[in-house]
Amino acid sequence: MPIKACLFDFDGTLADTLPTIFSVFKTLHFEYEGEALPPETVLSWFGPAEDVIIAEQYAHHPDVMAVQKRFYDLYREQHVNVPVPERLPDVLKYMAGTMPVGIVTGKGRKTLDISLNLLFPDLAFQVTIAGDEVENGKPHPEGLIAAAEQLGVPPQETMYVGDSNGDIQAARAAGMRCAGVSWFDRPHMRPLTERPDYHYATVREFELNWSSWNP
Repeated sequence: MPIKACLFDFDGTLADTLPTIFSVFKTLHFEYEGEALPPETVLSWFGPAEDVIIAEQYAHHPDVMAVQKRFYDLYREQHVNVPVPERLPDVLKYMAGTMPVGIVTGKGRKTLDISLNLLFPDLAFQVTIAGDEVENGKPHPEGLIAAAEQLGVPPQETMYVGDSNGDIQAARAAGMRCAGVSWFDRPHMRPLTERPDYHYATVREFELNWSSWNP
């Protein structure tokens, strides 16, 4: 079947936000707990949206809302350090002229909006679903299926692009085809062991080859 829509993960796929997330949690933890936070611990927290993580990990703090606000302030401030591949915004604009393009991410709505406004201010994605807008996060397919429904495109005619095993598993469970990408360094992340339908090591490779989805 032809591909008529493309959905993207965000962290580690559209922008290299993962080092910033690690850095923000390290700073936050030192400020509120007075101790260093290993990257492996932050990685073990991944899954729920950020406000859920903070509510769980800092439940003992007398003002969890203040901890959440500090997290979002740090996240916004540190976006000056977030790299976006040089060609990627242009590639996304071109794709959006040929098919619906959207985002399904485990990020919470607040951090997703911060990242989109600061990193992709000129792009209008036709659907964006954040991690705190679904009952079940990836690798459950709920968010991907909901995005396809909003676009009016069957899952089997939708491509999902992500950088993690959970992304590929979610695409498979949704009945979508999937593309794995590895154009960012992943020093703290689990290796990509799932086999996607396509794999792209660079944005240039993706740019030159995504049209082959519909031979």
